[in-house]
Amino acid sequence: MTSFDQPDGSQQSGRQWKRPVLVLAGALAVLFLLLVGRWYFWESRQLDIPAVTPVAVEVDDAAWRLAEAVRIKTISHQDPEQFDGAVFDRLHQFLAESFPRVHKAFEREKVSGYSLLYRWQGTRSGLKPLLFTGHLDVVPVSPGTELNWERPAFTGVIDGGFIWGRGTLDDKASVMSIFEALEILIAKGFQPERTIYLAFGHDEEIGGYEGAAEMAKILGERGEEFMLSLDEGSVIMDGVVKGLPVPGAFIGIAEKGYLTLRLVASGKGGHSSAPPAHTSVGLVARAIARLEASPFDTQIRAPVSDMMDYLAPEMDFWTGIKYSNRWLFGGSIRRSMEQSQGSAAMLRTTLAATMSQAGVKENVLPETARAIINLRVMPGETVAQTISRLEEVIDDPKVRVETLTAFEPAPVSDPSSESFHMIHKTIAEIFPEAVVSPGLVRGSTDSKHYVHLADQTYRFTPVVITPDDFGRVHGTNERIAIESYGRMIQYYARLFENTAGGAE
Repeated sequence: MTSFDQPDGSQQSGRQWKRPVLVLAGALAVLFLLLVGRWYFWESRQLDIPAVTPVAVEVDDAAWRLAEAVRIKTISHQDPEQFDGAVFDRLHQFLAESFPRVHKAFEREKVSGYSLLYRWQGTRSGLKPLLFTGHLDVVPVSPGTELNWERPAFTGVIDGGFIWGRGTLDDKASVMSIFEALEILIAKGFQPERTIYLAFGHDEEIGGYEGAAEMAKILGERGEEFMLSLDEGSVIMDGVVKGLPVPGAFIGIAEKGYLTLRLVASGKGGHSSAPPAHTSVGLVARAIARLEASPFDTQIRAPVSDMMDYLAPEMDFWTGIKYSNRWLFGGSIRRSMEQSQGSAAMLRTTLAATMSQAGVKENVLPETARAIINLRVMPGETVAQTISRLEEVIDDPKVRVETLTAFEPAPVSDPSSESFHMIHKTIAEIFPEAVVSPGLVRGSTDSKHYVHLADQTYRFTPVVITPDDFGRVHGTNERIAIESYGRMIQYYARLFENTAGGAE
């Protein structure tokens, strides 16, 4: 027998080594095909909507009216002593003069002096009404940043294809575009089948306790129950979502809870030349350091999981694979999102130390130190659970935790409801280039005051936001493109037709 007739030991060893490699390679190939298959056959949630012809908008005139509203400085200050009711009166008068058809069709009443509640009776009394909300107030310009504005914040300059000024994004643009849309529809003979309510608060930027809260109380006492409550909150993001090659229109189906706490530590006063081991300032600082070192856990859960279900078939190859196979890639997605402040805030309850106060002189021991902590509580968690966890982390009987403001997270509204479908449909008609998805609003809106009155509560403003725009909201150089503002008006006009009915 030659050497070819019987393999030597090294050949046998090589074959034995190859078998598990081939098995592993086969298993990986099957796994890869499974992952790709799940993504490929993942059902798209996008609607196939026929094209519509939007209403004609005299956009230059509309832009001028928005600019004029920006010039009226309806600022909400944290200090109530700085409130100026006269400027809100001026805005009320401007709205009445600018939109005469709306103010003839709607009943209007003032609430708490400066908030506006409107009602337009529908032709079919058996239908639940609709509630559209927004706010008239804006945040002040941060002291010291005035010279950083390319156009002064309250001059309402129209230049370079933009309307500049505080409120153009948050939230006068949505309020004004609702009025513009209704004025156009009424001129065309539109008569709603469902009753329409408009509720525009004057203090949303400081919680809405006198505006939206009081209007919600009045509506509740009157027994109003709404099919839909729609507020500002989420937007159309263009070039913002990693892995999404087209703009994404995110309808907020929930918002995080709002919780403000005060940490208080007390100690003996005296001269700073003979200090204790920890002054009251040190105790509060240590508590904050412990909290910042122990962030809340991150989890992928509703409504973020709903968002990923909607986006999975629309994403690029690898992101789509991950989103549609979270059973395998959930940990990887979560860790990746944790690297971004904005993305991480969609997965966890957040905490920020925002204010502190202590001491009267550099060489005097402060008897009391205080710090303000602001938290945004994730849906699925409660205010009580959040406070309990904070006290455990601080673990210091010398630091007292006081609750200043507390709102539980809003219930998660249904992305399969008729109301969601109507909003989705309208976006698809006016912004056909955008992918629609449910989402989570990280901030706080006036909708928290109305959520108990409506079957479904959503938050969406039809404005296109690019990465360059994020710092402009509540920041410097706030502005909106005139073209984008025109499409906002078209969106609201079509939304009234789709939700209230009665279009000719």
